[in-house]
Amino acid sequence: EVERFADRVAILREGMVDLQEDVETLLGRFRQVDLWLDDSSPLPGDLLKRWLNVEQAGRTLRFIDGNYDEDRSRGEYAAVLPAAKIQDVRPMTLREIFVTLARSYRVKVS
Repeated sequence: EVERFADRVAILREGMVDLQEDVETLLGRFRQVDLWLDDSSPLPGDLLKRWLNVEQAGRTLRFIDGNYDEDRSRGEYAAVLPAAKIQDVRPMTLREIFVTLARSYRVKVS
């Protein structure tokens, strides 16, 4: 709903502006990604830093890509996890992006 009323958003973290950009740009760069992993594929320890809230359930790896680019990102997924197959890449709402960033901030503090 905020998307209809705001054209720019800012997120404060510890009293400082951590993110400030146009809503359209923000919505364009965040994606929820689900990859299907081969049984024998161990997760490397050096996943891309822009992958937020990485979770694995069985053979599905889910993460938020905070700098998604249609042309570049799919190649990067294949480079990091060569045996993985893309199951789903979906745009996120502004609320989902906020919750993702809030969760990632909590993890960094812990």
